[in-house]
Amino acid sequence: MEYLVVVHRDRPDGPCGVTVPDLPGCFSAGDTLAEALANAREAIALYVEDVLESAEPVAEPSTEIDPDGGIVAAVPLDDGLLSEKAIRVSVPESETNERGARPAASPCGGGPVRRPSGGRGRRTS
Repeated sequence: MEYLVVVHRDRPDGPCGVTVPDLPGCFSAGDTLAEALANAREAIALYVEDVLESAEPVAEPSTEIDPDGGIVAAVPLDDGLLSEKAIRVSVPESETNERGARPAASPCGGGPVRRPSGGRGRRTS
């Protein structure tokens, strides 16, 4: 599956901005076109994960979009992401810092992270 994105660049040697018209509020940027598209792929994956976690339907990619003064590019998305079910994990308050984040030295309570067979791991940054 591929989402079409629009890449905007104010100067030929300047940074690129990327918007994803099918996913409202999903955008990215990079110093080069390659970096901008790689960042857009990550932004799309995170956007889709958030939508799946909220049990909302994920917008199907368009086959045609208006370039709106930019250039159109296709960003591939792993089809396996759309077939995943989100798994919520509760972290006891005693294991978080003052901002509610788990300390890096103790990921997942120190125990192994397991996923269902056939599942994919998720990056949580």
